[in-house]
Amino acid sequence: MRIRYILGAISLAVFLFIALLRTLRTLRLVYLSRGPEPICPFCGARRVKRSDATLKWDRVYRVFAFFPYRCRVCYGRFYRPLARAPELMHSVRRAAAGPQDS
Repeated sequence: MRIRYILGAISLAVFLFIALLRTLRTLRLVYLSRGPEPICPFCGARRVKRSDATLKWDRVYRVFAFFPYRCRVCYGRFYRPLARAPELMHSVRRAAAGPQDS
């Protein structure tokens, strides 16, 4: 009976460790994709194109200047800001921060 609990705890720890590694890898690739050339956060490929805005969440993301992209290698779909819209993102962040006391 104790062996079952120990094996369950070990398998849970391995699962959480793998999930953590995948999350860190995805966050690294998302950080790298912030540059002028988009990178797929799932496979790391640079063969990425803008995707059609077909989902209802696409409109919500568009308000925050995030647009859908699709990887041509793994067909993963993700959102990222346009590379040519840093001033738009700056104005969105400034509006979200609220009025400044100066």
